[in-house]
Amino acid sequence: MIFIKIYLYFYWKPTLAGFVLSRLVFVLFFVVSMSVADKLKIVGGTTIQPIVESLYNEYKALTGIELIVSGGGTSIGFQYFHNKLAHIGMIARSLSEEEKSKYSYVTIGYDVIVIIVNEKNPIKTITKEQLYNIYSGQTTNWKEINGKNENIIMTSKSYGRGSLTIFEEFLDLYSLQNPKALNHTKYITEKAWVGGANSDVLVWVGGLENAIGFISYGNAIDAIKHGMPIKIIDIQNYEFSIENVRNGTYPLTRELNLIYSKNDPQSVHFINWMLSKSSQKAVEENYFIGVLDE
Repeated sequence: MIFIKIYLYFYWKPTLAGFVLSRLVFVLFFVVSMSVADKLKIVGGTTIQPIVESLYNEYKALTGIELIVSGGGTSIGFQYFHNKLAHIGMIARSLSEEEKSKYSYVTIGYDVIVIIVNEKNPIKTITKEQLYNIYSGQTTNWKEINGKNENIIMTSKSYGRGSLTIFEEFLDLYSLQNPKALNHTKYITEKAWVGGANSDVLVWVGGLENAIGFISYGNAIDAIKHGMPIKIIDIQNYEFSIENVRNGTYPLTRELNLIYSKNDPQSVHFINWMLSKSSQKAVEENYFIGVLDE
């Protein structure tokens, strides 16, 4: 407010000093405005984060706009966008009908949630019932599944994470923080180790022979590629294929969405660009499934 008063005083005062200062203020305001306009802040799901980060140089070369990307999870993406702290929110799940009515969004790809164990674990497949029993706390020892007399270390994700939402709906088993847990007699056991970022689950399962977890297929493949001692195990009776992901018949699938404002031309340009062949190639290079048909 003081700044504005000084500006107005010198703007209207017919002196050379006033004129010069008023011009300097105008230039300063213009430079600051341009520096803000040359940045696009994108916040949210850590599953989507590496896709956008991989496009940083290409988008800056194309438009001159710098992408400021940070994670925090899907819930943070909603929160920051809603509070106008970010131009775009990264939402690593499908939007509810209520959310669709509130936000403009676009699906840029699909992710598959997979079950991971330590590479030294002899198990190759697991059933949906076995998963339910493990995460509800009914099965606590591997001997009931793979013959090893070792306690199972369950790892999960914090409430609000997109991967947890998909896992909960698949098993119809919810974390205690989820209001839906109140309508169920069983819920994800309190003994489960709760991680925030995907890296938490990767480190736990990769470092502990008797751990089990669920995580994005893309993050799992990338970790294995870089030497993380984990492996993906199949879920019996659920065939994974790109076609089944796109048509919705593979259950552990989630949309990768971006929420944005249609009134912000800069955001709209980026959203449209994310559906281009170049950007969709980046989606697939990060081990996700693009939305464009082959």
